[in-house]
Amino acid sequence: MKRILSITLLLSLLCLGTLMTKAQDKVEISTDPPPPAMSNYLPVIKEAGKAKAFYNQKIDKTIVETPGSQVYGNFRNGIRLAVRFESSGKKVTKPSSITLKFSSSAQDRTYADNRALKIFIDGKEVLSETARFGEGNTNGQIFLISVTQDVPYDFFLKLISSQNIKMQIGGAKFELKEGELEALRDIKKILE
Repeated sequence: MKRILSITLLLSLLCLGTLMTKAQDKVEISTDPPPPAMSNYLPVIKEAGKAKAFYNQKIDKTIVETPGSQVYGNFRNGIRLAVRFESSGKKVTKPSSITLKFSSSAQDRTYADNRALKIFIDGKEVLSETARFGEGNTNGQIFLISVTQDVPYDFFLKLISSQNIKMQIGGAKFELKEGELEALRDIKKILE
């Protein structure tokens, strides 16, 4: 009897632990319209190719970012990649890290529930992380999800100097093409 009770208790605890883990991984997706990008209202203080630096006087920070490049699928079911970093004050300074932002659209919660991110350079896996949930919106038919991953600036330099870069986010696998890489390289140019 004690053994059956112990096994039942153990199974109950395992099930409870699994349910708690699943509940922590589930992110909430808003049905409100997404807010407009804040940088659209800030003055551009520097430009290099597609990268732009904006100064936000309210928080005394300079925000450097690229617009999103379509790296997978299309606007209704795909992924766009943008990069950004912030500097204190009105001067663009070398960051310690760069944020990779993956903005996705899908007909389900795919990119909210599976945020596994892998990056391969020349066929070798150089990063395997769970990307951070940024924000999510849905109208019930299309899910707009953004996830981010911070990478050290030196890692970013290695990434943009490579010729063969493949990424995987969730089940979507894609290779960065030269035009997409060039947009990312503009981040380095804005620091020059």
